Amino acid sequence: MYGEIANTLQNEIASFLDRQPEDIDLHASLIELGIDSLQMLQLLVLLERNFTVHMDESDLEHFTSIHTVTSLALQRLSENEAVVTAGNSMLAAD
Repeated sequence: MYGEIANTLQNEIASFLDRQPEDIDLHASLIELGIDSLQMLQLLVLLERNFTVHMDESDLEHFTSIHTVTSLALQRLSENEAVVTAGNSMLAAD
């Protein structure tokens, strides 16, 4: 899943910058690459739409590189999965 999210972000950022995805380092600073606040929001929406990961604007402070964004997305997905699993366990106990 890490690779799928990272590749999606890499492709989107390359599109923003009119560069090839392979030219975008996963650990490069998004700000130093030239990603602005509107594009950060677009990345957040992309993650929600493509991977059903819930993130909000407060998460944007952690959008420092593709690697950190991907790691945060995986963390949010894991948290969401834990909530669903706990909810299903409660329903089964009823």
